Amino acid sequence: MKKLYLHMGFHKTATSSLQQTCRKSLEQLSEQGYEFPIFKSNYIELDEICNHSIPIYSIYCKSPQLYDTNLIYKSRNIEKLNKDYRDQFNKSLQTSKNIILSGEDISILSKSSLIKLKGDIEFHNFKIIPLVVIRSPYEYHCSIIQQKIKTGHHLSITKFISQQEKINKILEVFPETKMFSFKGICKHEHGPVGELLESMGININKIRIRSSNEGISNTGVRIQNGFNKKVPRFIDGALNEKWDKVYLKGERYFHNKFLLTEQELESIQQELSIENEFFKSKLGSNFSDQKIKTSDPESCFDELAKFFQSNREKVDKKTSFSSLSIKLKRYKNRFFKF
Repeated sequence: MKKLYLHMGFHKTATSSLQQTCRKSLEQLSEQGYEFPIFKSNYIELDEICNHSIPIYSIYCKSPQLYDTNLIYKSRNIEKLNKDYRDQFNKSLQTSKNIILSGEDISILSKSSLIKLKGDIEFHNFKIIPLVVIRSPYEYHCSIIQQKIKTGHHLSITKFISQQEKINKILEVFPETKMFSFKGICKHEHGPVGELLESMGININKIRIRSSNEGISNTGVRIQNGFNKKVPRFIDGALNEKWDKVYLKGERYFHNKFLLTEQELESIQQELSIENEFFKSKLGSNFSDQKIKTSDPESCFDELAKFFQSNREKVDKKTSFSSLSIKLKRYKNRFFKF
């Protein structure tokens, strides 16, 4: 029986790297009996779509006109766009080969939407092999906050983001889901992508593993979050053309990884402990947080000082933060809530 490997993320677990690797290895995959569908449509400003989140979420979600990706890439006619996606998806399901479907947003579809997707795939006589990669609770909280802020949302950094509901939902629809610990598969000789491809039965010897690192710095995240609050990317379901990736202006000076400060961590500690207990009981102790690192607020301010210095701002390295330039203090007050 032909198989469809349904890779559902989660977010920030090397999904982009897997998708880019498959996109660049279509011939090698085909030789081994696998297809990796590529989607396209004239009704959205994207060329070739290898992140299957985009078509699959748009087809199966309840409000595709509000889907961030459809707004960002200016879909012109949702009905016709989804018809294009649906036609291409149905055509891909007619293959006699195995299929790799990879999209992190598939995991955030509602339970009813996942059941519909499951039924459509099984109708074409595929055995579904569901795959999910999961970060530990604290790692996920930091990485998903970074990602959402990067894409234009304003968030409270200390509002804990749980994965429990999503995990339970997926296991209800796909009880046989194979769960991978992100930190576990990172130990593979060829990284997370190598582990995932081999779990699908693919010989990776002739496949070049691609890497896509899309993270932004601690300082960049906090600056962007402050900007997003004042100039949101999305207003009433429409794209705000005034929004900008302000973090890019200083990313060459900002290097520290986004992490919570000790004070921020303390404010979510109770929820984090509950989440870790859930992970241990549901998935195993190897999925839970083993060691938690925090960030130093002063490192952000030091990076900002260097950034302003590089732009010929008068900043005295020997003075304390409180006596730095007015512009630097203004950044502290507007963008940093430690």
